[in-house]
Amino acid sequence: MNYTAYPDIPALASASNLIALCLRDDADLGDIFGGQGLLAALRPGTIVVNHATGDSS
Repeated sequence: MNYTAYPDIPALASASNLIALCLRDDADLGDIFGGQGLLAALRPGTIVVNHATGDSS
């Protein structure tokens, strides 16, 4: 099996065309996108999908 390990979320995001997440709620999304730098590292045209059902409250 071949794989590449990235040191952090921005490094993974900058190397990806598609990112699939399964995050529970808006707080988790905010942490990944803002706090951990996913949004700033995305390349133009990258597709991001969150497969979770979300926070019902």
